[in-house]
Amino acid sequence: MNVWYEIMDMDSANMVGDWPTEEEGLRFVSQYIKQYGAKARKAVAHWAFARDGERDEDFLLIAEGDALAELAMHAVAGAAD
Repeated sequence: MNVWYEIMDMDSANMVGDWPTEEEGLRFVSQYIKQYGAKARKAVAHWAFARDGERDEDFLLIAEGDALAELAMHAVAGAAD
């Protein structure tokens, strides 16, 4: 069973990117926020992060908007400890 993690822009329905692991996807969000600051937070507010796969039941919304930003910042900070 193949699964991947993806970020979609909820306003445009465009894919921001996809990654083989949840950690890599969250790391991308964290680095994006660190690099672009408040401007990035505004963009992330419109993103949804989900697990997806070959079957319909593989789909799971993990976080969206501000909750995604917070999850990414805490997950990456926790991994660094």
